[in-house]
Amino acid sequence: MASPHRRRAAVAVRALVALTALLCATGLAPAATSGPAARAAVAEVPPPTATTSVVTVRTGGDRTADAEVGPLAGVTLGLFADEAATDPVDPDWGVCVSDAEGDCSFTIPGTGPGGPNEGAVYTVRQIAAPSGWYTNPELRTGPGSGSDSLSPAYAFPTPELEGGQTYSSTSDFMYSTEYRESPFTASTGIWQQSRVNPPLDAACGIDVALVLDLSASVGSALPQLKQAADQFTDTLAGTPSRLSLFSFDRTSPSTGTENHPEPTSVSTQAGADAFKSLYAD
Repeated sequence: MASPHRRRAAVAVRALVALTALLCATGLAPAATSGPAARAAVAEVPPPTATTSVVTVRTGGDRTADAEVGPLAGVTLGLFADEAATDPVDPDWGVCVSDAEGDCSFTIPGTGPGGPNEGAVYTVRQIAAPSGWYTNPELRTGPGSGSDSLSPAYAFPTPELEGGQTYSSTSDFMYSTEYRESPFTASTGIWQQSRVNPPLDAACGIDVALVLDLSASVGSALPQLKQAADQFTDTLAGTPSRLSLFSFDRTSPSTGTENHPEPTSVSTQAGADAFKSLYAD
């Protein structure tokens, strides 16, 4: 039986092929989604007092460099009693919305000596994403080979809270450098969102960058990957579309291959065959 990620990949390719055929046959396009989230004002991370604690989480959007992620405003996070809880521990201080710097901060009362929340541990979970983005309820973690993968909930417990303390996701929780051993919790402490796919233009013919994963995790599935790329290319053959080709493993292009950023016309089957020859070997 094919692994779940291979089955999902096959379904995604079939859906995209069917959508492409529909667009070229009818000129229809999916309904437009809402635009990107409006920028929120910058708010300083509030300081704690003797009787309060601050939990601040950095939220992220687009990658800006190899090891950098830009901030994202409008991310709504909550403090929950545990992973299974349905409502935040408090509708006011138990909910935060990230500002323009990507800071989402909770101020928890009663964490001073003898306070009702002294030593409390809450679970940070996402409540909502800003317009144009969607949440990631689970994360695939594990070795790069794809073996022994885990799919934990995207949720992180806070430290035991004490009055007068600020706990940051980029240093005090969420953050870890351990990526070799289970439960594979290595993280930079940035709460990540995913972009909603942009709508296709209402026209027959598109420019597509085909990006092929040639890392070790693909393994014996390489023939299926090439077959899916062939199917996608052949579906666009005969339309005024252009394709370019990229690959990656730890770097791009993948070891021993070349990227082909120049658009190749597939308006004829000969053009489609020429494009498929770029990755045939």
